[in-house]
Amino acid sequence: LRRFRRRRPPAPVPRLPRAAHRVRVRAVRAPDFVRAVRDEAGERREVQGVQGALWGAEEAAGGADPHEEDECGEVLAEVRYELSARAGEEFAEFDEIYLPHNMDFRGRAYPVPPYLQHMGSDLCRGLLTFGGTPKPLKERGVYWLKVHFANLLGKDKASFDERVAYAETMIPNAVKVAENALEPGILEWWSNASDDPVQLLATCLEIGTAAKHGSHRMADHDSCFPVHQDGSCNGLQHYAALGRDAEGGAQVNLVPSDCPQDVYSGVKDVVVARIKADAARGDALARVLDGKVTRKVVKQTVMTSVYGVTLIGARQQVHNRLREMGIVDDDQLFQASFYIAKLVFASLGDIFSGATQTMKWLGDCAGQVTLSGQPVEWITPLGLPVVQPYVSKSRRQISTVVQHVTLDFDHRTDSASLHDYRSPQSAHLPNSGDPLDPLRDAACSMLRTPLRLNRSKQRSAFPPNYIHSLDSTHMLMTASACKALERPIDFASVHDSFWSHPSEVDTMNRVLREQFVRLHERDLLRELAWYLESYVGKGFALPEMPW
Repeated sequence: LRRFRRRRPPAPVPRLPRAAHRVRVRAVRAPDFVRAVRDEAGERREVQGVQGALWGAEEAAGGADPHEEDECGEVLAEVRYELSARAGEEFAEFDEIYLPHNMDFRGRAYPVPPYLQHMGSDLCRGLLTFGGTPKPLKERGVYWLKVHFANLLGKDKASFDERVAYAETMIPNAVKVAENALEPGILEWWSNASDDPVQLLATCLEIGTAAKHGSHRMADHDSCFPVHQDGSCNGLQHYAALGRDAEGGAQVNLVPSDCPQDVYSGVKDVVVARIKADAARGDALARVLDGKVTRKVVKQTVMTSVYGVTLIGARQQVHNRLREMGIVDDDQLFQASFYIAKLVFASLGDIFSGATQTMKWLGDCAGQVTLSGQPVEWITPLGLPVVQPYVSKSRRQISTVVQHVTLDFDHRTDSASLHDYRSPQSAHLPNSGDPLDPLRDAACSMLRTPLRLNRSKQRSAFPPNYIHSLDSTHMLMTASACKALERPIDFASVHDSFWSHPSEVDTMNRVLREQFVRLHERDLLRELAWYLESYVGKGFALPEMPW
């Protein structure tokens, strides 16, 4: 970073190519509190203070040793924290920095910078704000800033008006944080009041600055602060829309409701009811778990179910949550996690029968495609061609006069021995004795033979990859529509979490809903079926659609 800054000419930040504008955060600015906290507390204390917020006061103070199996993850988290914090300090002197994006094969957009970027940790998100000229909050901006404040304090399941009312009671705390965030009692509050303490700190600083205008004049405050609007289990939203599933759509807030629906709590309630029924029938394991399963236990499994998590993966997710909460003895963890994982899948099948049928149909289609020897491919509604890259892997040992070399490569269908193959360039020559000849011949053999598909991976990955491609399509449509407005608005996204300036949240909410309807008013599954049938060829028959 230092070398880059020294070489950079003293000129305005150059504009990125037009293609990058559609999928990037327009600009971000590092808040002043990064340097202010550093100057007041000194280098190491600042690090320890924020680490205490991230990982708990015991670890920051050198308390109890963590479990041995978690040590590697904690070390990596600390390294990422240090790198992100240093990157923030390096870029704090610039008015604006840019985050160019790449796309993966499904069309999902990811920032190129590895550490300081808005898809990073809580620390990174707390450091970044929108660039450009600050805009006044206005009345609606104050409203959405309070909603965001309440969300960080764990009130994201209440109605919006209830969240605003709660946030207003907590504004005095936010003002105290803005005045002296490192005072022991205040540090203890903001570092423990949220799962995202650094974002809560940044929000308190913004509210505290706005409150200096007076509680009735916060709307006059000029701000660059981003407010987040998260999707409600976005994968299930797309499945409900694809299958025109009104009941499932109601569970994931696709229909109007006074209070936001919580799909995770809905699944938890069904799981708890089934455990109670099993306990009443005398099941010993159900009696142990009766009354102990919470929303946190099932959330990750519900969230990843639409992205292809297997029963084994779901069991491990539940196992981790049960171990963290300490509600089951170690000798019962395996059985208990397997039992709950099966109940979660069964409950999802009951609540989201349409999504389950659509997921199965997509998997069956992929199985039929791979029988023809071709990878599964499709074209997104934006026209992006997607080809699944999953092929079988093989390992082959090549012996030379110097050593044995093991090569990992994509498996090919040619089973001819490498020793029987000579490259075309050397076929007319006698064996030169070059110790690299076997390696060259192996490379030529692998390049001349076709890939062998990993059929099971092609099949299992297709449903989640197809949903990811729709998710990215909706994000890009929303980003383009926000830019095409008569007065373009600030926009950033973390997949299904859309960010905008507080005063522009209402506009963004309208645009993202319009684009979701625009995307799904097409019969996307019939378009997909037509495309699969057209590229595989004659004699190919898709399974019947379940509706």
